[in-house]
Amino acid sequence: ELGVLASLLPSLKGDGWLAEKFRQARQLYGPDSPPLVLYMVLLAYPLTDEEITELISCLKLPKPTAKTLRDTINLKNRFDLLADPEITPGGIYSRLHDFSITAITANELASDSAVVCQHLHLFKDKLRYVKPILTGNDLNNMGITGPRIKEILNRLLAARLDGKVSSKEDEKRLVSGWLAVTN
Repeated sequence: ELGVLASLLPSLKGDGWLAEKFRQARQLYGPDSPPLVLYMVLLAYPLTDEEITELISCLKLPKPTAKTLRDTINLKNRFDLLADPEITPGGIYSRLHDFSITAITANELASDSAVVCQHLHLFKDKLRYVKPILTGNDLNNMGITGPRIKEILNRLLAARLDGKVSSKEDEKRLVSGWLAVTN
C-alpha cells in the first residue's frame, strides 16, 4: 500500500499469491518460524535473472542470501529437468544437490507442477540424506587411490539412490565389478 516494494523494483509486489505462499511457509515450519530468507526468495520469485541481480545490488544483500536468491531463480528456470515423472531418484539428486535447501523449499512452495513438487519434496526429505555405506577408506583398502575414490563414491551414491544396492556387500560387489572391467 505504501509503494515501498515498487520503489525498489517495479515488478515487486505483495499480492494474494505472495500472501498464500507466506501462509504455506508458516504452515510448513509448524511452531517454528520460517527463515527470513525464505520470505525474501518468495517475494523475489516472480523476478527475472536481471531483476534479481538488481535487487541484490540495491539491497546490498549478504553473499549467502544472494546465493539463495540466485539458486531459487536458477532452479525455477530448470523445472523442465524435474518435470519428467519417470526420472530416477539418482537423476533427481544429481539435478538438485548443488542448490540450497531454502531455494528448494521456495520452489516447492511456488511451483504449480505436482510432479516437480513431488521431486523437490523427495529430495528435501529423503534423497539428500542418502550416502554410500563404503567410505573412502574402504575403497582405499580395496586398492583404489586418488581421484578415482570420489568418482566411485559418486557412482555408489547413484546406485544406492536408484535401489541397485542396499548393503555394504552389494556395494563391494559393485565396486569389484567396476574394477574388473577397468583392469
